Amino acid sequence: KMDKYNHLTLDFTHPPKQTESYSFHLGDDFFDEVEATELLGGDVDLVLTVAPLTANRFKLTFGYSGIVSVECDRCLAPMELDVEAEEYVEVILGSALDDENDEEITLDAQDPVYDFSWIAYELLALSLPSIRVHEDISECDPEVVSHLEMEPPTENNPHDPMWAELKEKINKNKNNN
Repeated sequence: KMDKYNHLTLDFTHPPKQTESYSFHLGDDFFDEVEATELLGGDVDLVLTVAPLTANRFKLTFGYSGIVSVECDRCLAPMELDVEAEEYVEVILGSALDDENDEEITLDAQDPVYDFSWIAYELLALSLPSIRVHEDISECDPEVVSHLEMEPPTENNPHDPMWAELKEKINKNKNNN
């Protein structure tokens, strides 16, 4: 799955001796390629900083700035969210690749080239608020909102024709007995 992105690939064959920064743009094509389900698209600038901590340990800082498109939790229509976030991952040059841990990635020192696209996507998604709704309900899809605002049917709601018909049938049955 990782091989196809080749957007945010870093090569630790010759590890940096001092802090280095790389700039990337995460546009709709990026979100399509990582098969993003949570984020529909975006226009995000990413500054990825690699800072050596020791000869074989590095701190990666993912600095995001821009907007992403997500689904509104209330009406499911697309909406935009501003993004300003900083997330961190440590990279270790070790004997075998281990990228299962979210905070620490071990790269095989014999093959230290790694595509950070999926990690960049996941960290960005994690930085967003857990509840995502249009700021004002008037921005939501009006058809969906009309269903949300309907009162649940109750016996005391005379505006619901279903209850009127039911009452009529009950009364007929009472009168016929």
